[in-house]
Amino acid sequence: MFTRFAFTLAVAILCVPHSLWAKEDGAFRLGLLAGQVALLGDVGNADSNGVGLGATGGVYVSPTLALEASYLSSSHTDVDHNELSFGANYDLGDYTTGYPNLVGGVTFISNKLKPANVTGDGFGLYAGGGWDFELSPQITAGLQARYNLAFEGKTRVNGVDVTTVDDSVSVLLRFLYYFDSAE
Repeated sequence: MFTRFAFTLAVAILCVPHSLWAKEDGAFRLGLLAGQVALLGDVGNADSNGVGLGATGGVYVSPTLALEASYLSSSHTDVDHNELSFGANYDLGDYTTGYPNLVGGVTFISNKLKPANVTGDGFGLYAGGGWDFELSPQITAGLQARYNLAFEGKTRVNGVDVTTVDDSVSVLLRFLYYFDSAE
């Protein structure tokens, strides 16, 4: 019974589009980010996961495309991770009050390895997607997953090469507030 209900609900959400979701050119948004950050590879010789917190902001250059910047920071067992990202968020369409989106851009990564007191900085590309839900015309909440493809960084500590920057994955909750361009 639940499977049939979930399937019917999914079809109804995906097949009933309308255009109320489109934001006008020049509208901007500010928001908060919170979620899971997983450092991949061998950063600091210890894979780890942590809770990330951050902020984001963007401006719409068309009804479905926003240019955005975001900052995310997370503290892991042996690593303090920070990233500053610049990219685009493309809304794929509207399904009543929820809509899927794709994201991509560049990211600047800084990791501080706590035990060795060494910092490594790097550059990467990110791509991902998510689903946002309108809670009101100005407030949106959503889930977004991103993969950071980092250009690996290494440093030498006590005669041993240690990875300071590597790929990461983030699954984030987003809370966004929209300001119309007329405000």
